[in-house]
Amino acid sequence: MRRDDIPNTYLYGFSSNPWRFIDNTNPLLPETIEVDGKTIPTDIGFYRQFIEKQSEYKTNTSSFLNTFGTDIKLLENSLTLHADLSYMYYHWYRNRWWDNTGPYLSHSFNNRNTILSHYADAGPAKIYKSNTESETFNVNAYANYKKSVGLHNFDITTGFTFENYTNHYETVAHQNPILGLDEHSINLATGLFEASDDDDKYANRSIFLRTNYNFNEKYLLELNGMHNLTSKFSKDRRGAFFGSFFSSMEDF
Repeated sequence: MRRDDIPNTYLYGFSSNPWRFIDNTNPLLPETIEVDGKTIPTDIGFYRQFIEKQSEYKTNTSSFLNTFGTDIKLLENSLTLHADLSYMYYHWYRNRWWDNTGPYLSHSFNNRNTILSHYADAGPAKIYKSNTESETFNVNAYANYKKSVGLHNFDITTGFTFENYTNHYETVAHQNPILGLDEHSINLATGLFEASDDDDKYANRSIFLRTNYNFNEKYLLELNGMHNLTSKFSKDRRGAFFGSFFSSMEDF
């Protein structure tokens, strides 16, 4: 919000999208003008200067995803065994710095024609680094058995699933970095230092069974059961059993 007790330090951000950039600038103005014998950037001139010389944004992203699986047929193809394993790794590193030092001539919104000493919406000059790393591990396995004995038909499936997820995020920021360097360092700053991190992890496990029986393709009976377990809830409420029953008859 605008602070009236700090005059001439308010300007909406110009970088959220192109339309907002156009709305915040007067593209018909020159990039610089002469004021009392000094060359002062206008809005659009300062934006160019800020992007090209007074800020930098670097990212480095790496990821890995692989899945292994197999199917085995036994007992004259009556029994199918399946198993697959998936692993995903993701890493995202960001390094940013900016210098909001002016001066520049603000014409935004109300055409104040006021020379500002700093670009306030960028916040104080700062170097900022963040690091995100996550891993996901999945296992799926099941067995399916199909068998017909005369008019009796059986189809039984049982299996197991497991998922494990971990994520770590950390960020550090230091205001008033030393400017004019090829590489900006967190240590080479003199202002307010901020740091935070966050960890998230969970695991899920499920065991299931499904049994189908039909007689002469006319009478059907199905039983289903599953036990789910998750670390997202308290220890005394992490697991539960779910079941269902179904039957039908087709009369010709």
